[in-house]
Amino acid sequence: MKNIHIKILMVIFSLMIWSPTTTEAKQQTEIPEINIQDNFNGDRTPSLDGKWSYFEGIVTPEQIKYNWEKGAVVNVPIKFKDLLGSNDGTATFATYINIPSSKVGKMLAINIPYEYSAYRFYVDGYFETSVGEVGNNREMHKSEVAPSIVYFTPKSTKVFLTMQISNFDLVRGGFVEKIYIGDAEDVVHASSTEVFWNSFLIGCIMIIGIFTISIGIYKGYGKVFLIFGLFCMSIASRALFGVPFVYAKLWPDYPWEWAMKLEYFFTCLATYFFVYLIYLISNGYFKKWIFVIISVIIWLLSTVILAAKPEVFQSVFFTVYTIALPIFLYSAWILCKSVKAKNSLAISNGIGVIIVFIAVIIDFFNGLGWTNLPPLSFFATALYVLIQLIFLSRQFAKEVTGRIRLNGKLQELNSNLDEKIYLRTKELEEANEKLQHVANRDALTGIYNRQYFNEFMANTFVEANTFNICSVEFPHLL
Repeated sequence: MKNIHIKILMVIFSLMIWSPTTTEAKQQTEIPEINIQDNFNGDRTPSLDGKWSYFEGIVTPEQIKYNWEKGAVVNVPIKFKDLLGSNDGTATFATYINIPSSKVGKMLAINIPYEYSAYRFYVDGYFETSVGEVGNNREMHKSEVAPSIVYFTPKSTKVFLTMQISNFDLVRGGFVEKIYIGDAEDVVHASSTEVFWNSFLIGCIMIIGIFTISIGIYKGYGKVFLIFGLFCMSIASRALFGVPFVYAKLWPDYPWEWAMKLEYFFTCLATYFFVYLIYLISNGYFKKWIFVIISVIIWLLSTVILAAKPEVFQSVFFTVYTIALPIFLYSAWILCKSVKAKNSLAISNGIGVIIVFIAVIIDFFNGLGWTNLPPLSFFATALYVLIQLIFLSRQFAKEVTGRIRLNGKLQELNSNLDEKIYLRTKELEEANEKLQHVANRDALTGIYNRQYFNEFMANTFVEANTFNICSVEFPHLL
């Protein structure tokens, strides 16, 4: 059984370090076209994936029109690693798109969510937008990662698109992200909807984080709520600076390099609090020395991210973050042992670990350019936060209910005790009155005795200035 586990781990690690071979561009024999006439009917914002003509270096739209034979047909999205054998380089992509005749003369838009490169975009030979500075070498190039929407009015059913791209400092380069076309209103609506739902989830997770941090501040509930709240805040902050770049809507002039730094930094921070949370609820199964080593690695990586440039910390991050796999596997093993120990929180975290692990691995591969799937880690983490919140709420409700019951029993005991004290005091007062009565009267005749007379006279002398006294003695009364 142990050998099987070792083989599985070796296969997974092999997949993580494997890199696809370079894609060969086919020599162009005709001008590539993307037909989206039918797509407009079924999809309001179809993607422009398909055949594009690739040219090495920076080529203008005018040059492309007269030199199609010098290009090569490739399928977009495509990364420089597959096309050139390196993440660094410069290229120009061009294609024709066929649109419905009903769209001619109407305002259309192309949504470019982002590219991990600098780019310039042209429509029908006219410059429309640019992000960063495209250059043929590192000195001329300047990367930027930001969303952009291009608006244009087509004059015919055939539209000529050109994308110039360069990359010399990020871990990915090329025409790697999907771009979308549609009516201007539909494109803006789709983009705004994505930003809205991300903002909504960010706000919800932040509220959950603030709430659980507030609960965790009280000593009676321990660190679990506090650490979970800090984990929520880290995840929400990471999503704020990640795709679809909500921060760009809030602070349009915020530097993209610092936005990228914060995205990676909060990723590290969320990982740290996640591991810390597993450590706290593991019933002692999570070894302290392992937690310390993981913590040191994460904080050192965070320091590198804040201090270095993107071309440095990105490479370091994706190299170091290969430890995420053994961390997740170790956490899953720890949670399994905790579940056997009947730890209710271990169940929710076990489910969450599986969900987040799958999403993080997919996004990790996306970051390396091995896959081109939608980002899933934020939504998976949001689902994990919801699951964890439900279990924490149940635990909190049980604790509060238990305390309320204990307080009720204590109040009942106090009430009974007060009643008993009152009864005992009353009985004691009655007993004292009887004792006083017996002490002040003669046992045979029942009249006041000498002791009462002496006390009465002493009190009378104190209270009265003058008084008369008559003393009668009955000798031999009996």
